[in-house]
Amino acid sequence: MREKFDEHMKKATDFLKKGMMIEALSEYQKALMDTPRSIQALDGIATVYNSIGKPINAYRALNRIIELYGDDTPIPLRVRFFEMAKNHLFWEHLDREYAYFSKPDILNSGRINPFIIGIQLPLTNQQRLQALRQFVKSTPELQLKMCPFSFDDRPKKPKKLKLGFVSADFRRHPSGFVIGEFFELINRDKFDVYLYDVHPEPDTYPSKRIYKTTSNVVTLDKLNDLEAAQRIHQDKIDVLIDLNGFTTFNRLGIMTYQPAPAQGTFLGCIGTLAGVPGIDYHFVDKYSILDGEEKYYHEELKYLEPVRWLID
Repeated sequence: MREKFDEHMKKATDFLKKGMMIEALSEYQKALMDTPRSIQALDGIATVYNSIGKPINAYRALNRIIELYGDDTPIPLRVRFFEMAKNHLFWEHLDREYAYFSKPDILNSGRINPFIIGIQLPLTNQQRLQALRQFVKSTPELQLKMCPFSFDDRPKKPKKLKLGFVSADFRRHPSGFVIGEFFELINRDKFDVYLYDVHPEPDTYPSKRIYKTTSNVVTLDKLNDLEAAQRIHQDKIDVLIDLNGFTTFNRLGIMTYQPAPAQGTFLGCIGTLAGVPGIDYHFVDKYSILDGEEKYYHEELKYLEPVRWLID
């Protein structure tokens, strides 16, 4: 029986790599008939259904795993299920998932997506901060690196400051829409602007409006974090600003090498980045942080007036 199961799973994987989704689905279903409690087979079925635009079927396959294994379900799979339920407005099991992710041992496992911790769970500020700290401590690319860079060759009072912005969202994306005018209004007599595009597919709907604001656009998608940091350091950036926070395709690992003498975060996440090395400042406004909430931020807060958002 095990040999037949393995054979079906191998065929399914091969079909999946070739983009032959229906054939892959058939093999996963055969594997499930051989081993009805197989997490691998059910997860494969969910993957295929999600790929062919049938999220409700994918949701049911993942939910079957949770019904079979309960709290022993692998945490990453549980995270996928929760995100799918939220994204597609499948409310049936959300109370169960809220209860699961709110358990201290799960919440502080260091394996929960910060976006879930930050905005999708009904947590206190202290619970949220503790969970985010555990995530940062448990993520290898977010650990403090030995800083290989020197800034001794930088002029103490440059005629113009070099501002670098790191983002995966210089494109058709909510952040890209919001920040277009921001780049247009930066005083070019005082600042040179560098855009570091870290999207894994930089040709995906780039924002012509944003790209037109500077000739200094650098794509870093093919560089690892250290190589990207070296590239930024070569440009002698004075202030480097992350625009992603914990959102999708972030490259916070670049910031941990501290390629610029001053570094901060803006736009991507209103909440703290919970001690990510190299994030010294958080640009906020009086509306995004209520009185008394300052203590839940690791970064030094820099208040923008009148507001942090610039939407035209």
